[in-house]
Amino acid sequence: MRVKDYEIEGFIHVPAGGAPMKRLEHGKHPFISLTTVLVTGPEGQSTAQFLAVNRAHISAVQEIDVGQGAEPDAVCADAKTEA
Repeated sequence: MRVKDYEIEGFIHVPAGGAPMKRLEHGKHPFISLTTVLVTGPEGQSTAQFLAVNRAHISAVQEIDVGQGAEPDAVCADAKTEA
């Protein structure tokens, strides 16, 4: 997800069979919540267990399928080592 000068990676939780991209487009609340978050920006990288992002500030989104049953902490750790 891109928000201004920041790249944000994290998990959007949806019900079984739900579509994360639909949740981004058609949510009734102005904020989308992410868990196990990695934020990369001009100041470097930081992590958070939770982050609320205002939909109005999101300029790009890419869905990445990490596989059924993926461990969020393991995926976030992999992202840190690749950066």
